[in-house]
Amino acid sequence: MATPTAEKAAESAEVPETPKVNLDKLAKSGNDPFLSKVWPDITTSLKELRKQSEDLKKFTPPTAPELMEFIKGEGKNDPAIRTAQEAVDKVKEELTKLYEQQNKRAKELMQKETLPAEELEKLRSDYSDKRTTVVNLMDAIKSYADVMEKYDMLAALDEVQIPRFTHGLGGTASGNTPPKNPEAVAIREWAKSNGITVPERGRIPQKVKDQYYQQKNTAGKE
Repeated sequence: MATPTAEKAAESAEVPETPKVNLDKLAKSGNDPFLSKVWPDITTSLKELRKQSEDLKKFTPPTAPELMEFIKGEGKNDPAIRTAQEAVDKVKEELTKLYEQQNKRAKELMQKETLPAEELEKLRSDYSDKRTTVVNLMDAIKSYADVMEKYDMLAALDEVQIPRFTHGLGGTASGNTPPKNPEAVAIREWAKSNGITVPERGRIPQKVKDQYYQQKNTAGKE
């Protein structure tokens, strides 16, 4: 079993370098027939590639990033470019100041009243909690009206608009009517074509939906 000292000595021992082979000499010596056969073609191709690479670098137009990098470097030594860049930087600074002034003025004109940040955050939190409660209660009573077939009540409930705040001024939406549901449109059209009365707006009675899907399933089996 090797001692710790011996292991450290083995780890610190230098690994001998692999001797480098002179491929030209080896190919000419004929000691490796395959290398002797292919190496001349390889060396000829390498010389051609080096020349072609230099030609490509010489004749290929520079890319846009390369041009910009070159101009930046030259600009450090070109008084005209340096002066123009200073003017551009000054204009950018002035524009930034103008935008800040306009933003401040617009905010003062658009928002007449303000609240401390803590009070505003509390107002948002209270609103979110209360709206969630109201939406859940409305969904529950609509389900009740639907099950009990109180369609006049259901239609009236669907007209109730729950204020919706999105962001910034004008965030209290006047209504909460979602976009038209293609399936609901199809059910209403089917009901009308079959002499079944359904409300123009709001929730479609569940029994009408059941009749529609039953007819649809029957037609699909035929």
